[in-house]
Order: sequence, then structure tokens, then C-alpha cells
Amino acid sequence: MVSYTILAHFQLSAEELIGCCGILPYKSEKHSYELGFHLRKKYWGQGYAAEAAKAAIDYSFHMLNAKKLYAGHHPENIASEKLLIKLGFQSIGEDFYLPKGCITHYMRW
Repeated sequence: MVSYTILAHFQLSAEELIGCCGILPYKSEKHSYELGFHLRKKYWGQGYAAEAAKAAIDYSFHMLNAKKLYAGHHPENIASEKLLIKLGFQSIGEDFYLPKGCITHYMRW
């Protein structure tokens, strides 16, 4: 059975969707997952991505028993790279990410 979760984030005071964050299985590696998050532009730089990512990281290791956790970001998205480093991820190289049709910088926690 494949386990994954994707969470939508809402700003309750405005009843508005902020974005989403989730954990998906990473390729075919057992107990390996990939963290992803996407926020609407007007919510960038307000700490929402960090808050959601921290909760997803905790969930992946404590509930899914992850042994490895990966994350990718567009090489030009320096803010996401800085956040991933702050969260404990380390660069492992670049690869082509088919869903987006571009090169993605991959990191591992």
C-alpha cells in the first residue's frame, strides 16, 4: 500500500486558500518520500511554507516511518532553496522533472 498526504492550507481569517503541502512516495524507494509545497504568490515570505513543511517532515518520519526524504525546487527559486536548507535538506544534484518539463534541483533531508 502506498501512503501519501496532500494538505490544503487556508487562512481562516480571510477564508482563503493559501496553498498546499504534501508528502508523496519518492520513485520506487521503500520508505522514501518527497516533500512538496506550493503557495499563492501573495502569501510568499510570510512563514506559511516553513510551517507547513515542518509539519509534513514530522509526519513523514513519525507516521510514515520515512528513512529518506527528498525535495526539489526550480534552480532559479532561491527562496525555496534557502528554506529547504534551513529545514535541514542538503543538495544532491539536478535532474529533469517530467511533470514540469524542466530541470529541478534535488535535495535530501
